[in-house]
Amino acid sequence: MQQKGVVVSLNSDDAELMRHLNTEAAKVMKYGGLSRQDALAMVTLNPAKQLGIDQRVGSIDPGKDADLVIYDKDPLSTYAKVLKVLIDGHVYFDRDLAASDAVAKEAERKRLMEKEKKAAEPVKPEAAKPKPEGVPQ
Repeated sequence: MQQKGVVVSLNSDDAELMRHLNTEAAKVMKYGGLSRQDALAMVTLNPAKQLGIDQRVGSIDPGKDADLVIYDKDPLSTYAKVLKVLIDGHVYFDRDLAASDAVAKEAERKRLMEKEKKAAEPVKPEAAKPKPEGVPQ
């Protein structure tokens, strides 16, 4: 369809597959014979065209929203990892920060689990205290 001029896009409503659309685009190159540019367009510009929002997103051009994903390798590689995600020019995800945040979150999780564990322990009744002398029993 792409080779006949139809605007084709790859999309998914599955949360897991949605994360791997770049590798699905790579499959189109390998098994469908499309160019690299056409394969990338299937997950970037073409969906924007189909939604009528290509004047704002879908490609890197002056005046468009800065919605970008930065990879450590070729985005069409199965080995590529997302380094940063920018939405409207703001950093939404940063792998370096996420790694350091993960350590802090794990420490906080352990602290809260210990607190919860202590709160769940049964309260031990205090030993009966003898009443002071001169106090009626």
